[in-house]
Amino acid sequence: PLCCIAAVIDGDISSVSLSDYKGRWLILFWYPKDFTFVCPTEIIAFSDRAEEFKDLNCDLIAASTDTEEVHLAWIKTPRNKGGLGHMKIPILADTKKACFLLYGVLKEDAGVALRGLFIINPKQNIEQITMNNMGIGRNVDEAKRLLQACQFVAEHGEVCPADWQPGGKSIKPSAEGSMDYFQEAGKDTSHEEDFGTALKPVKSRQEFEELIQGDKPVVLDFYAPWCALYHACFRVPVLSIFKCICEVLIKGCPGSMIIKSQRR
Repeated sequence: PLCCIAAVIDGDISSVSLSDYKGRWLILFWYPKDFTFVCPTEIIAFSDRAEEFKDLNCDLIAASTDTEEVHLAWIKTPRNKGGLGHMKIPILADTKKACFLLYGVLKEDAGVALRGLFIINPKQNIEQITMNNMGIGRNVDEAKRLLQACQFVAEHGEVCPADWQPGGKSIKPSAEGSMDYFQEAGKDTSHEEDFGTALKPVKSRQEFEELIQGDKPVVLDFYAPWCALYHACFRVPVLSIFKCICEVLIKGCPGSMIIKSQRR
């Protein structure tokens, strides 16, 4: 939502339109009330690190439903007395609650905003939402990480897995491309016995004979979902293939037993 509302900017009362930030990344974060407890810790934390976000082509805006005059009084209050002190970011005063309701941050029983944080891309589309209850402050490092993840996906087209950090491994969003990530990530668990990863497709009779004559037990699972297509293309009955496998198995493993299972 694009809103034009009053704000305190650089110690003066002015106005801000979110459309002014088109072409840049934007983090808009709502907080419940001025002159409270968790709120100043968040706003100060974001303001003090505003330059880090500017280096990432991102602006920060804080917002609540308090008036711009109350914002200004809070800014002029020293930090050691619960105030904000000098602010490097605008603080919106959505007194009419027009923008507030559009972003869905209303805490109905209190009539104030939840701690909603929105990462908005240069096209003014919301990329990420974080919503905290009133008693839980947000983490600036995590907000920055999420911004960098959004920017990485937008720039490279690859996606970010859990716990992704800048410079970390990403995933190509395709069935084949994602295997590069999963194979690399699975190296640490290669020592574990995993029946699924131990399955070995057999592509020739020679390969089959080598397997059954080795020193490890072999479990043979014969299935042919492709049998109709195979028979149509090559005119080779699937049952004759299975018969050949059974003969090799019995020859190579004396004492083995072939059990026939019939499904109806």
